[in-house]
Amino acid sequence: MQKNHEDTKGTKNTKHEEKKCPKCEEYMAGWKRALADYQNLQKATQQQMDDFRKYANEDIIMQLLPLADYFQHAFDQIPEAEKNSPWLTGIKHIQSYFNKILQDNNITEIKALGEKTNPEVHEIVKEEASEQPEGIIIKVNQAGYKIEDKVIRPAKVTISKNKGGEKK
Repeated sequence: MQKNHEDTKGTKNTKHEEKKCPKCEEYMAGWKRALADYQNLQKATQQQMDDFRKYANEDIIMQLLPLADYFQHAFDQIPEAEKNSPWLTGIKHIQSYFNKILQDNNITEIKALGEKTNPEVHEIVKEEASEQPEGIIIKVNQAGYKIEDKVIRPAKVTISKNKGGEKK
């Protein structure tokens, strides 16, 4: 009798498993999709947090960048007689400290002078006749900056154009 009970029990389990198996697969597939969605959400959230950390100082840096411009303009206007004065040495130390702060925050100046124009990082403000090939930057009107790989201010530049419209 016990043997029959086991057979009956075994048969019931097999029938029950057959009925449940498609549902199990459906549930398992749904669970896997939910798990994948959750993992994707975790990755996206982590990327957003990383980007926030990376670019959190962008607003304050944008307010400070004119200081870099002012330093450069001031150094461009120094009279020859004052080039070796002690106060100028002090101002240069302040500028180097400011540049170190930018560097410590992963702020880099965009290379421009002598480069071919790149619309992603250069803003053309003027064209001048030059001996340089057309499209080469001959003057940086305002330095551009990046935070890591993100341009926060494009370089404003003057580019060369050929004299007489000739192509080189």
